[in-house]
Amino acid sequence: MRHCNGCGHFSEMFQHCLYHEPEKPWTEWAKAENMSDLLQILTIKTRRDCVLGALNDDCAYRVIDKSTGQIARGVVRFFEGAWHYGAYEKKA
Repeated sequence: MRHCNGCGHFSEMFQHCLYHEPEKPWTEWAKAENMSDLLQILTIKTRRDCVLGALNDDCAYRVIDKSTGQIARGVVRFFEGAWHYGAYEKKA
């Protein structure tokens, strides 16, 4: 529920997050117990200094190259007790 800070899916009435996984195929490329470990993995895999952008409508963070400002294809999300990096596959 830490991902709910400011994303608008937390219900005070029910005292939990009402977010549900979108019905889009998700391809996962990395997983870690905490966000700093995931950023370390991404930095090693991409050979770029990765930082997170703002939280979007899908409760996901964009991954940004710190030196160039280039936005990566994938996003970082917290679900099922871990931080995940991946992308949604486009439906044909």
